[in-house]
Amino acid sequence: MSLRCWLATRAFRVVARVACVCAFTAAGSLGLAGCDPETPEPQIATPSAIEVAVMEAAQEASPIPTAVAEAAEPGDGTATPRATTPVQPDRRPVVAAAVVTAAATPRATPALPVEPLDHGAIDEPLGEAAGLIEGVTGSPAALRAGADLRVSLEMAALAFLDRYGADREAAARLDYTLGQLPPLVYDLEPHGARIAVADVDGDGANELIAAWHILGVPPVWFDEVESGFAVKAFPVGGAAAAAPGMAVVHSTADLTGDEIADVVLVTTTPGASTQTETVQVFAWNGEAPRRVFDVPVVLGAGPAGWEVRDGASPAEIETMCPALGHFDAPLLPHPALRRTFAWGGQFFEEAARRLDAPVSRHDQINRAEAAFWAGRYEDAAAGYRAAIEDPVDGGNATGPQPDWEGLALLRLAQIGLVGGEAFNPARLQAAIERGGEIGLIARAMQETVGTPDPLRSFAALQQVDLTRKPPPGAHGSIGLPMDAGLVLALGKALEIGLRGLGGEELSEAAITGRLSARGMEVRRATVGDLNSDGALEAVVSLVRHSTRVVGPPVNDFWFVSRQGTRWVAQPVGPVSDDAFPVGVKSVSQGRAVITITDFSAGIADYLSFDGRRMEVWDELPTLEDLYPL
Repeated sequence: MSLRCWLATRAFRVVARVACVCAFTAAGSLGLAGCDPETPEPQIATPSAIEVAVMEAAQEASPIPTAVAEAAEPGDGTATPRATTPVQPDRRPVVAAAVVTAAATPRATPALPVEPLDHGAIDEPLGEAAGLIEGVTGSPAALRAGADLRVSLEMAALAFLDRYGADREAAARLDYTLGQLPPLVYDLEPHGARIAVADVDGDGANELIAAWHILGVPPVWFDEVESGFAVKAFPVGGAAAAAPGMAVVHSTADLTGDEIADVVLVTTTPGASTQTETVQVFAWNGEAPRRVFDVPVVLGAGPAGWEVRDGASPAEIETMCPALGHFDAPLLPHPALRRTFAWGGQFFEEAARRLDAPVSRHDQINRAEAAFWAGRYEDAAAGYRAAIEDPVDGGNATGPQPDWEGLALLRLAQIGLVGGEAFNPARLQAAIERGGEIGLIARAMQETVGTPDPLRSFAALQQVDLTRKPPPGAHGSIGLPMDAGLVLALGKALEIGLRGLGGEELSEAAITGRLSARGMEVRRATVGDLNSDGALEAVVSLVRHSTRVVGPPVNDFWFVSRQGTRWVAQPVGPVSDDAFPVGVKSVSQGRAVITITDFSAGIADYLSFDGRRMEVWDELPTLEDLYPL
């Protein structure tokens, strides 16, 4: 990965945990991220210093690809997409209704102003909350004020319940009162209720649900007990706990068919140019609310939204987000990925998904890239040929454009080298004639294709310096949003070099020995069984000989996993060029991660694999991260 790309994307990784970004990246899945045009624009003035700090902490860089193999296959019993692996285009079209941003349940605020509260036990903690908010306004302390605010707000709510009870009229009064507090950092209109009442535990009595709609204050519910009311927390976890947000109660309908109210909480996290709505559903499990649905939807990177269909039997939840790929930027046109979730007895499970038709040649290439990195070479070759022979017009592009056709020609030659189809030298010659960086790469491959060993062509690519002046030509650019490391695809040499090696025979010595003997430089490899399936996985660092004026040498990182009877390599990123895969660390019985450490910077990344999806984490993942529901 280039230094520029790593610096630009590392900050975004915090929000990648919470963003519903679907991408056509390594594993072959498709991603979510979007902005519904019907969503009202938040009324936010010019950002202050503290607002800028919040934005940077939440999401500053452009969306990066995350999950393409995911888009083609229904989920496996959970409903928490992660933004670190790619999604495949759907090969089984599913009819799905158009998605709009879900209409929130209106707040039960009375039409006329409510009379002021006249109870000191309520007024005093609310006054303390207002004073605390005013005291931290405009300072970094506002980011940490949620914990202190929570204490005052819960004290006020308990006193309110003791005096007024938990009926709907009381809830409306408390909702209205909370709305009079000054805003903490953001003054977003709540599309839902701050306070709601419903029987969430099936005991026949209403409980009060407090979402607050204040940045960083987690939602709770108040259960009536013998001595009054007790405060109980919703196990929000997952994406909603990863960044400060503002929660509301969207609805309290019975979505699971057990005749007990299910609470739909929506947590809004503002970002620099986007806004994430994390949609969570909590159902009663006999003892406590249990999180049975958890999907973040990013509004702002394209058409996106979500909808709860509580009139259906069983209830359904549908999300729509733009599909991003390996080579992408937010301002480019994107197709929509629509996913429908239905109650499966334990969780809301993905029942169907549909990817819209390609919207541009760039989109066609990204779909082919998803298949290429997933090792589905027949699908990839068909996609690249379509981009060459039947390109989709994505509108009038302005400024210099990358050579998508040249990349498609190059990829077809590489697919021939790895055995995905018969090698056609005419494709390589056509890529050479494009000129530019594409021509430079294709010529390096052509000089070695006459040898009996196809791995030699990738060894030649390892020596290509893309900073030198490329051959002349009218085309051949690999500028943004292309990434040079992905264009070279050095990791595909691993698929060739490891042929014949069994799933339990993988080792650092085998990787290094097999590739080095055939001219490929291996910098470091770490091997381990990350999901206890008996097959080993590896992270391999390969040197890329491209000149860099500032910073460490360019190094690429690749994840190798067993698929059927063969090995498949996909890119790992973003990872510092100075990092090394240094070992395997157990997270729990049956799950482990590979640690990738940059000793000079004192930072580490952790790679996990569940048998289907590879993810990279900024911090050591927990069991909740690996098993989000």
